[in-house]
Amino acid sequence: MIMCKPEKNKKQTICIIAVLILVAALMYCMTTIIPAFKWLFQLAFLVSLVICLNYFINHSMTQYIYRLSESDFTVIKQTGTKEVTVCSLALSESVLLVSEAKYKETNERSKHPNIASRFNYCQNVNTGAYIYICKFRNNETLIKFEPNEIFVSAMLEAISKSKGK
Repeated sequence: MIMCKPEKNKKQTICIIAVLILVAALMYCMTTIIPAFKWLFQLAFLVSLVICLNYFINHSMTQYIYRLSESDFTVIKQTGTKEVTVCSLALSESVLLVSEAKYKETNERSKHPNIASRFNYCQNVNTGAYIYICKFRNNETLIKFEPNEIFVSAMLEAISKSKGK
């Protein structure tokens, strides 16, 4: 069994949260400066705070663990001490495993137009993510995650073994 925990980009997370807090503070100040559009600035203030809180919970407090066995690919979401298995898929149902950049560059997106479900299990924003497409309940499902190169090569090997059976 192989496990992979993506490293958090703390600097990026802190910068994005700081910008969102500054935007919220600016919108709060604008409510007193321009009273004619007070409701608009209050709405923007609330929206930026909600986005900030959502980003903080999803990218700062959450850790994803990718687990690979001989026949399954599993994603575990860890928040504090609580662990929840959010995804467990059979490797025999695999269709594609490719980097996100290659997926966008090549014609792979047009080869899979009917993807029923898309899941993002990335911990960081704009990273070297991978796209994993598989069949689940007769529909194609796309999983976006950010493993390291060792995990990717092991996963490709496990996929080829499970397809060879």
